[in-house]
Amino acid sequence: MVRIVSSTPTSGGEVPEQIDVPAGYGRAFRVRAGQQFEIIDVEGEQVADLCAVAAESHDEHIFLPVTRLALGRAEFRHGDVLLTDRRRGIVRLDDDPVGTHDTLFGICDRYRYEVDFALPPGHRNCRDNFVEALSAEGVSPAHADLAADNGVNIFINQRRDEQGEFHLEAPLTRPGDAARFTALIDAVVAVSACPESQSACNGGRPTPMRIRLL
Repeated sequence: MVRIVSSTPTSGGEVPEQIDVPAGYGRAFRVRAGQQFEIIDVEGEQVADLCAVAAESHDEHIFLPVTRLALGRAEFRHGDVLLTDRRRGIVRLDDDPVGTHDTLFGICDRYRYEVDFALPPGHRNCRDNFVEALSAEGVSPAHADLAADNGVNIFINQRRDEQGEFHLEAPLTRPGDAARFTALIDAVVAVSACPESQSACNGGRPTPMRIRLL
């Protein structure tokens, strides 16, 4: 994992840790209960996918059906909490520059590219990124698989028209826009800089993301 220490101190005088996420790849990190972190869109118009497991028990993870039931909607907004399969809050969205996040669209996997776009095997995808990143932080492949099935789309710009049909458009984020989260329990979080270039998802050009641990 590539970790870069920022030279810009926080308001408390501490220097935050930064993790660069290359375009099309994923990274994972550990956070304590109460710790904040930011997902930063470095160049703009890039979707980040996020999943997380409890640090104390990796079989507990973000669970989107429970989260949607609690929220009463698919959109994930400022102040909302992502719940686990044990109905505990794990991550809260505290600051949000664009207001376009989603819990309904599935994350991309290998079949997205092989079936939907008729590409040969081997294309980078968010699901494999999650499994690779979580495994590097000591999460078993089986538990990483379960967590990867419950990825949240951060900065995705999808809308539904009057007929209920979905339309995917370029993200609204500008360079440097950041979504800030608070961990509600000790957790292992994974973030993928979505590799899809075959649609408007990432403005047609995947770019890097950055994580800042506060």
